[in-house]
Amino acid sequence: MANRFVRALALGVATTALAGGAALTSATAASASPAPTVAASHPSSGHSKPRCTVRAGYWTKTWHRGYTDKRHRSHAGYWTRTWHASTRHCGR
Repeated sequence: MANRFVRALALGVATTALAGGAALTSATAASASPAPTVAASHPSSGHSKPRCTVRAGYWTKTWHRGYTDKRHRSHAGYWTRTWHASTRHCGR
């Protein structure tokens, strides 16, 4: 019984120490970050247009030619629909 109590107490102390260390580390990191400058915080700084555009995907019809196999049997041509995925275009 006493052994369980000691284990629980040690676990509680370790958890408290870890939580306190994490809070101290995050507070130190927050205070060490540089203050934003006026130019960086202004909303119209930089480019006026977004640099990248996303072109939507689309379907096309693709014709597959007929062919003759090695046994000289003729197979007719046919149409299929082909999906072209969306692409991102980032002009510089």
